[in-house]
Amino acid sequence: MEQDELLIKRASTGDPIAFGKIVDSYKNYVFSIILNITKNKEETENIAQETFIKVYNSLNSYQGQGFKSWIGKIAVHKAIDWNRKVKREGAGFLAYCQHQEIHSQMLEPSPEEKILQGEDTKKLKIVLNQLPERYRGVLESYYLNAMSYKEIAEKEGISVRTVESRLYRGKNLLREAWKEADLDASLPPR
Repeated sequence: MEQDELLIKRASTGDPIAFGKIVDSYKNYVFSIILNITKNKEETENIAQETFIKVYNSLNSYQGQGFKSWIGKIAVHKAIDWNRKVKREGAGFLAYCQHQEIHSQMLEPSPEEKILQGEDTKKLKIVLNQLPERYRGVLESYYLNAMSYKEIAEKEGISVRTVESRLYRGKNLLREAWKEADLDASLPPR
């Protein structure tokens, strides 16, 4: 306990080594809390990073009463916030992805569906062009060319795990850009 208090004191004055030791001591604890709430292994690391950033920025407000429970509360709040955000923001984008997957499985879409798909595909291409190249290529291959992870890995010259990682991060970026495009479209022209 005294060791923690000393590390907390040093970290609150900006000592990166002390804060690194705090992270090392509590990362498994924070990861398990977040994973238990989100049930999303891939996102746990990102939320844990956000948790430790919040911890670092809030060290001056820590009042010395149970650091483990204090850091646990921050992790819980971050995980709950993430769950709320996914439910709130993901609906439109996920509906589009499901729409695309369902229609790609059908043999012949109706003329109306072709028009709607064309409009969504145009929007998707515009939004994809706003993303960094490393994610754009993988997302284009996946959504527009309907390529498998293995096919994308061979095309890009990367591992399947890298494809999974880039798709995951790219989908998050795409979701944000998609939401912004919806906002921009709803604003009146200047």
